[in-house]
Amino acid sequence: MSSNYSKLHEKEYDKLVIENEALLKENKRLKNIEKTLVSLTIKIDELIEINKHNLKEIKEKDLLIRKLTEENERLKNNNKKDSSNSSKPSSTNGSKIIPNNRPKSTRSKGGQKNHIAHTLKAKDVEELINDKENVKFIKNTIDDLNKKYPKYVLDLVTQVLVTENTGCNIDKLNEVQYGNTIKALVIFLAIDNYMSGDRIVDFIRVLTNNKINLSKATVDNWINETSNSIENEIEEIKNSLLNSYYIQADDSNIKVNKKNNFQLCICNKDSVLLYTSENKNKESWDKTILPLYTGILVKDGTSVYNKYNLKLAQCNVHISRYLKGCSDLSEGKHKCPMKLRSFLNGINDYRNKLIELGIESFPDKKIKNYYERYDKLIKLWGKELEGESKIIYKEEFKLHNRMKGKHKEEILFFINDFKIPFSNNNAEANQRGIKIKQKLGKFRSLEGAKNHCKIKSYILTLKKRKISILDSIKAILSGKPVLA
Repeated sequence: MSSNYSKLHEKEYDKLVIENEALLKENKRLKNIEKTLVSLTIKIDELIEINKHNLKEIKEKDLLIRKLTEENERLKNNNKKDSSNSSKPSSTNGSKIIPNNRPKSTRSKGGQKNHIAHTLKAKDVEELINDKENVKFIKNTIDDLNKKYPKYVLDLVTQVLVTENTGCNIDKLNEVQYGNTIKALVIFLAIDNYMSGDRIVDFIRVLTNNKINLSKATVDNWINETSNSIENEIEEIKNSLLNSYYIQADDSNIKVNKKNNFQLCICNKDSVLLYTSENKNKESWDKTILPLYTGILVKDGTSVYNKYNLKLAQCNVHISRYLKGCSDLSEGKHKCPMKLRSFLNGINDYRNKLIELGIESFPDKKIKNYYERYDKLIKLWGKELEGESKIIYKEEFKLHNRMKGKHKEEILFFINDFKIPFSNNNAEANQRGIKIKQKLGKFRSLEGAKNHCKIKSYILTLKKRKISILDSIKAILSGKPVLA
């Protein structure tokens, strides 16, 4: 029995040994599988991270592509800008033909009924004849029986005038000097007609048949002399502007010795003041009359003006250009910019008619109605911009924010006060001369640019006040004030 039990035990033992070995093998296999799973898990995690990184890069690249596409579109649209729909000067238009957006007139071609002709008449010449001091009259009889009436011929005689002053105690080195008439003519040619020193010298030589041969240095000396002589006149212009109910301002880039400088024009209807500065900032403009002025300033979008404690009115011609630019940018998809443009221009047209009739203001009810219509159009414009790209339509978003925000009152200033002009075109017009000067020749020094600005201020003021330019320059060179 003991023997049978032992055999049975051995069999059980062997069976357990075999099962144990099998379990060990299975356990080993499972451990290998576990290791594989761990390894795969690690690889999967790595792949997930790589995938996340790749997805991030793809998103970033997609965003960059979208931004570049939008920026490219914006730049393409920017090339469509010209002087009619932006603040770009007309000189940048190139060969591009700017369409005439003025409504077609119903009037017939040519002179209109009751239009006063400007043809020179005999009576006009007869008035000239009475000016014995400045006009030489020659009576010439023509033996022609068919002509029973006088026929006048207007011409110009150039004559060199030499005046001898005897008994003068002068230095022998300066025994000959030039008179103020030729000086005034040279100043007029140099400053108001932008002729170079060489051209002026040649012009005077030809005009006098080689009797007067100036030097370029002499021309430069006369410009300096005139600049110094009009100091008191410039002060009078400053005082006139400081006491003005409103002033207009515009700035423009100029080149001085191949470097960027700036010209600032401050003016009203009868006075002009031009400044030259190296920088376009408050520090430079503090040297002008702006810190002293206390009235109303009509200006464009230049931010420096906002740093002065002034009542500000926007130039609505600039606003009108920007609105047209927004319409052109969207190719007419956004309707509100042109509606706002027509709205502002329409108010101005109506205002001008009232001014002609002697009416000085809109009724309060009318003003309220204009403000409500303005706000409504601005709101509708905001809805048009919803969902649009802020890159492609960057400038339109910017203009919309300006017009609905702090610039609203500046834009509508002309509605509340009929004395305030609709634009600062007067200031822009005074700046056109400097662009001609820049095309013909640059300033070699800051002093030369400042002298030009000072004398040009004087000449432009004389023009506005309808005062003789040549006579005025002659007067101040003789020490006789004209404006002061």
